[in-house]
Amino acid sequence: LNLAVEEINEKSDLNVSYTQKKEGRKIAGFSFTVHEKPKAKKDVVNKERDVSTGDMFTVEGLSDKQLGRIARNKQFIADYNHLVSSTSPAGQDPNAWEFEMINRLKKDPSQFKKRPIKEYLEY
Repeated sequence: LNLAVEEINEKSDLNVSYTQKKEGRKIAGFSFTVHEKPKAKKDVVNKERDVSTGDMFTVEGLSDKQLGRIARNKQFIADYNHLVSSTSPAGQDPNAWEFEMINRLKKDPSQFKKRPIKEYLEY
């Protein structure tokens, strides 16, 4: 009986205990107590952001992937190339350019006014 109770306690979400009921020296039965183990609180907020989903930290509800597509757009690069120095890492590496532009778009979208930002997705 001890092995069974130990296995239940170990492998299930239950805590089981028992006591013997005796009549004199004889064991007449058992009394079992069963409790549910306290459940760990689930983290309500996922710590990692889904880059495919727009949220309040994005520009016009665009996801990070969409902002990346905009930053890689040839017309966008032509319109805003002046924002980055050619000697800076963002001026020399396309990945650094994309990263820099996504951050700038999120931080201050008002500096990108040559055309509506969603228009760059259409090219």
